[in-house]
Amino acid sequence: MDKEKLRQIDLDKLQNFYSLFREGSIAKASAATGVSRRTYYHDLAVLEAAFNTKLYLSGKKSFVLTDEGRKLADFCKSTIDSLSRVTKEEQFFDQGNLIIHTTPSIGAYYFPEIIRLFRKKYPNICIDLLTGAEYFTSKHHDFDVSIGPYLADKRDLSQHLLNNFEYGYFASQEYLAKYGTPETIQDLKNHNFLCYSGEHLIPLDILEKNKTIVKSNLYIALLNMCLKGVGICSLPLDLYKLKMSDNKDVKLIRILPNTISENDASYFSFYRFTKKEKAIRDLFDIIKNLVK
Repeated sequence: MDKEKLRQIDLDKLQNFYSLFREGSIAKASAATGVSRRTYYHDLAVLEAAFNTKLYLSGKKSFVLTDEGRKLADFCKSTIDSLSRVTKEEQFFDQGNLIIHTTPSIGAYYFPEIIRLFRKKYPNICIDLLTGAEYFTSKHHDFDVSIGPYLADKRDLSQHLLNNFEYGYFASQEYLAKYGTPETIQDLKNHNFLCYSGEHLIPLDILEKNKTIVKSNLYIALLNMCLKGVGICSLPLDLYKLKMSDNKDVKLIRILPNTISENDASYFSFYRFTKKEKAIRDLFDIIKNLVK
């Protein structure tokens, strides 16, 4: 293999390639590691483009390597084994700080239980939990764990899809009694909207035609305004369920129940081969069982 080209490939892609070789297929590797099939296909394409050669035989049920592919797999195994030995030699991380960046909604509604479970195993680790969209920009990549959007500008992260959150349109009984219930997507243009001002917005063809009366980067605030009858809001379905479990006497009505207004993929991202990795992977096991 061309060593100069190897230096230009981030470690996570090499790890994924070796996982494919070890498991024998993309489906088995995805099930074993939690990495999406889409990521495996993407990484294979990047590696083949970088080396300008075929690394595996297409059309086979199992993952069959070419001669060049086997050379790369051998290199990956040697590299990963060496790094793993270095990691094991590090002091076991059971006290200190763990910096986590996440969204306000995940921080408010999932992390109380996450931290309760995590502290059973790591009572001496202090969690620095920082929430907000600003923490997902490149100038704020001073974290141990990021839980939120895919961080495309970081090559040295291990990133695992946690969940693809679905959204729906909601309104209060008070609002619908006053303004009527939309029966079609086009009916939404005649209604007042409470709109998230971050990355995930109501589709532009709707947003440009309706009356947006509030924009906020805090979903909890939008949900509470929706409960007060201020307007219609596109909300994460899981957040609605969690909020309603807190107060069963207050309800929102999902309008256009067969319509998914948005999709929002959330990833668990961290830097590999550090002394904190064991604690971080234990945290990942807790989170992936709750955020699903």
